[in-house]
Order: sequence, then C-alpha cells, then structure tokens
Amino acid sequence: MTDIEWLTLMKKSPQQAHRALIDEYGNLVYVIVVSKIGICAVREEIEDCVSDAFVEIFRCADKFDSSKGTLKVFVSTIAKRTAINEFQKIAYRRRVTMSMEDEGAELPPSADAPKEETQKKLFRRRLW
Repeated sequence: MTDIEWLTLMKKSPQQAHRALIDEYGNLVYVIVVSKIGICAVREEIEDCVSDAFVEIFRCADKFDSSKGTLKVFVSTIAKRTAINEFQKIAYRRRVTMSMEDEGAELPPSADAPKEETQKKLFRRRLW
C-alpha cells in the first residue's frame, strides 16, 4: 500500500486504514520498541508500548503530510518517541522501587560469610 492509497483510505474508512497500517507496519513498530526498551521491559510492557505507539500514530494521522516524508518514516518516528518515553517511565519506576528497597529493607550479611555476601551485594548493584 502506498502512502497516497493509505491517505485516500483514511478519508474513506478510518477503521480500514488503521487495520491496514497495523498490518503493514506492525512488525516495524514492534522491532523499534524492542530495540529501545527490550533490555529493561517485560513482554507485557513491550506489547503495551506497541499499542500506545499505534494509538499515538492514529491520533496524529491527520498531521501526516506525504510531501514532507513517507508514511514509514512518520510511523517509525512516533514509535521511537513512544518507546523512549516508555523507557523513561520504566527507569523511573525501577529507580523509585530501588530507592525504597535501599532504605533499610536489606538484611545484614550472614555471619557465616560476610565477605562473600558483601561482594554479591556490590556485584548486583553494579550489574543493575
């Protein structure tokens, strides 16, 4: 489907245009989202982000101008921005959760091997 065909379909039947857009660019949006948040997100967060990206694409569909670029670039840009916003939300939630866990919620090192426990703790923090 060409950009002009999609614009014509959008004017004629927005629902069909939305389905066609998902069929055409669903995999692209998924790959973009995974590349941005896949390392820190679980599957449900990735799927939610893909859905959010398409909601944003549909919300901004009337702003698409084929003289300024292709539909693929339009979809990719919105998907990338949505994924970056989601990454920031995930990072913030994890940072808040970690700071709450750091406030005395940890058990002291075991008496059996305090050195090993401390090294494991430091390793987990560096890894995180």
